[in-house]
Amino acid sequence: MLSSGSRFFSSDSLRSIYVGSAVGVWIYIILRAIFVPLVHDEASTFFHYIHREEFLPYRSHWDANNHILNSALGIFFYKLLGSAEWVLRLPNLLFFPLYAFYTFRLSSLLSSTSTKYLFRFVFLFAHGVIEFMALSRGYGMSMALLLAMCFHFISFLKNSETRDLLAVLGFGVLALVANFNLMVSFLLCLIWIMVVICTDGKSKKLWRISLVLLGGFIPVLMASVVAFELKRQGLLYYGAADGFWEISVLSIFKLLFGKTHWTYEIFIVLFFVWIVATSFFRIFKQSVIKSLRDPVLVFPVLLLAGLSAVYIQNKWMGVNLPEDRTGLHLFIYLLAALFFLKPVLSGRAFRWSSWILLPLLWFPVHFIKQANWSHTTLWKNECMPEKFYDAIATDGGAGGYYASLGGYGIQHMIWYYYNYRNNGHGPMMSYYDYPAWHYDYLLLNPLERSLQNVEKYTLLLENPHSGIGLYERKHRAKRETDTILTIKNLPITTQTEYVDFFNSAAHSFGGDSIAVDIYMELTSPAKPLIASAVVSFDKPDGSLLYYQYVSLHWLRDSYTEQNSAFRHVFFIPALPSDVGRLAIVLWNQKKVPIQIRLANVVISRIR
Repeated sequence: MLSSGSRFFSSDSLRSIYVGSAVGVWIYIILRAIFVPLVHDEASTFFHYIHREEFLPYRSHWDANNHILNSALGIFFYKLLGSAEWVLRLPNLLFFPLYAFYTFRLSSLLSSTSTKYLFRFVFLFAHGVIEFMALSRGYGMSMALLLAMCFHFISFLKNSETRDLLAVLGFGVLALVANFNLMVSFLLCLIWIMVVICTDGKSKKLWRISLVLLGGFIPVLMASVVAFELKRQGLLYYGAADGFWEISVLSIFKLLFGKTHWTYEIFIVLFFVWIVATSFFRIFKQSVIKSLRDPVLVFPVLLLAGLSAVYIQNKWMGVNLPEDRTGLHLFIYLLAALFFLKPVLSGRAFRWSSWILLPLLWFPVHFIKQANWSHTTLWKNECMPEKFYDAIATDGGAGGYYASLGGYGIQHMIWYYYNYRNNGHGPMMSYYDYPAWHYDYLLLNPLERSLQNVEKYTLLLENPHSGIGLYERKHRAKRETDTILTIKNLPITTQTEYVDFFNSAAHSFGGDSIAVDIYMELTSPAKPLIASAVVSFDKPDGSLLYYQYVSLHWLRDSYTEQNSAFRHVFFIPALPSDVGRLAIVLWNQKKVPIQIRLANVVISRIR
C-alpha cells in the first residue's frame, strides 16, 4: 500500500519535491524568527548569557537555561549583528539545513521508496520540532546534531570507518553541549562503539579506543560534573517528581500538537508495544554479535535505554521526570524506530505492518493547520507583542512619580527585552506581588482578568493567542511622600561592591505598602554594566523579609555621559507590623569603576 507512491513520481522528482519543501520550511521558520515575539526563556538567555558574554559553566550564571552551544553562538552573532529577535535565533536557523540534510540521509538507509519519503516529510513537517529551529534555545540545534550523530553511528556499525567514528564524536559532543538531556544517548553510543571495537577483528583498536575515551567519555564526564552541580543547587527544576504519563508522555504531545487527545494516547501505546515486540523478534532471529551491528535496532535501543535512564534517574537519583521539550529526543527515537522496524515483519502474514505508519501522515496536515508567525505552540500563553510596550513607553508618570507596571513573573524578562531594545526609556515591570491593584498599568493573564478588582482598570490591549491583557488604572493610586533623599557630595567614583543610598530602621513603615522611586545619573567604562538597584527589608531579628532588584544592564548596553539616566519605581506589598531595617543599595557586582553624578530616592506610602 505504501509503496504505490513510486509509480507516479520518479526518484529525482521526489528528491526535488523534498528539497523544495525543505527550502519552503526554512523560509517559513526565518519568518517566524523575525515576527514571533520572544518568550521568557529566550529573553532570560539573552540577559543572563548573551548580553553579558558569559556562557561557560563556573564562569557564568548558574541555571539549566544555559544551553551552552546556543549561548556561545548567540554571543558571536549578537556582537556581530545586534540584539534583534532574528539575530538571537540565527544559530538555530542555521542548523535547520543540517537537520533537513540528515533527515534525508537517514531516510536513504530505508529500503522502501515510499517509506523513505514518508520519513522525510514526517520529520520535515513535525511542527513541534521545527518550531525550535526559530527559537533561541538549544533544542532545535540539538535535534539536528542528534540526527547527524545517529546517521554516522549507524554508518559506523555497518562499515567501521574512522571518518564515521570521528563524526559521531564531533556531532555527539556538540549535541551534548547544546542539550544536556542527550547525555545518556551519547553515552550509550560510546559504550556501544567500544563493544563493537573490542569485538572487531580489525586493527587500530587501541587508537580507536583512545579516540573514544578522549573525544567522547571525557566530554561526557565534564558534562556530568556540571549536571550534578546544577542538581546540587536545585536548578534541575523543570518537570516533576512523579506522574510519568501526564508529565512526560502527554506533555510531549502537547508540545508537538498544541493539545492532548485520547487518540494520541491510544496510538502511543500501540506504537510502543509494536516497537518492543518487533525489536525482540529481530534480536531473537539473529545472534547477539550481529544485533550489535544491526542498524534497525539503533533507534529502538536508544528509545528503551532513554526510558530506562529516566526511570533510574527519577527513582534512584531524585531527578525530575522530563517534560515536553526535555523529552523531545525520546519522541524522535520513537518516530525513527517505527520506520526502521517496518521491514522486520515481512511476508504475507505481516502485510498489515505497513499500516503502522499511516497515522504519521497527520504530521504534514497538522503542520499546515498550525503554520503561523505570530506565536509558538509550547509558549502560546506567553505571547506578548512589542505593541504592548509601545502603548505605555512614553508615560513618564504623574505628580512627580514614575509610572508603574505590574504583571505575572513569566512576562517580566520579555518586557525587559522590549525596554532594552528601546534604550530603557519605558517603565520596568514588577511581579513580586502579582496580582496587586496599586500599579498604574497591569499585565494580566486570563485567570486574573476575571477578578473583581479589574474594574479599577481600563483594558488597553489584549492578545488573542495568550489572552494577556494590558490595563490602565482609571484613577491612579495615591502616593504620600514620606522621605526624600538627595545624595550629597556628588559626583563620586567608586569600585566598591555596595553603595548605600538608605540603610536605616524602618519601623514606621510597618503595615503599609511602600513605593521607592530611584533616579540616578551614572557613568562607567564597563559594557555591559553588571550592577543592580536593590531594595530590601529585614525583620527585627535581622533575617530577610523582602528583596527586590532591577539590573542596570537590562535597560541598556552602557552608561555614558550622553546616556546616563536610570529610573525605576519599586512597589513593596503590604508589610507586616514588625519591620526591622530598610536598605536601598546600588550593587556593583563586578566591582568596576562607577561614577555617580546624581542620585535621588523618594520613599512613599501607597494609599
